[in-house]
Amino acid sequence: MSETTTTKDIVELLLEDHETAKALLTKISAAAPEQREALFWELVPELVRHEVAEEVVVYPTIRSEAPDGEREVEPRLHEQQEAEELLDQMEGLDRSSAEFGAKLAKLQAGVLEHAHAEEQNILPLLRALEVTKKRVELGARYERAKSAAPTHPHPNAPDTPPGNKVLGPITGLFDKTRDALKGM
Repeated sequence: MSETTTTKDIVELLLEDHETAKALLTKISAAAPEQREALFWELVPELVRHEVAEEVVVYPTIRSEAPDGEREVEPRLHEQQEAEELLDQMEGLDRSSAEFGAKLAKLQAGVLEHAHAEEQNILPLLRALEVTKKRVELGARYERAKSAAPTHPHPNAPDTPPGNKVLGPITGLFDKTRDALKGM
């Protein structure tokens, strides 16, 4: 397997992920119930890989290098935990059910709030802390973490080091094997 390299800095990558998530959530919310299945299975790994990569790369950087970094990270982790729990519940629901629609609306509101909070609080800290070369290095680490991350929610998995760094790649491999067996 070749290692992914990037010339984008971490801030650009995070903003791109936010736009992708927003677009997918808008599509799935507007879709007819019979179209939701494919869109949902596109959304789930996008959100999960983004969250896991943030937990492995972004949040430890903010915790260790930003003044009051812990204060900024903890609410974001809580928001991500809520999103993972919703995704986990939604995986087992009929995509045309009212319950799925209600959970989707809650997920969309939570993801939009989370993205906004990161853009207002976390991204300025990354811009302030890191020179461009360091942000590009963080971007490369972030992309590697996303490629190894799970593709399904695991709300009970650790979201901080060292647990997430050890279990994340193992869970990611398990999820990718399960997806391949299901033809996803």
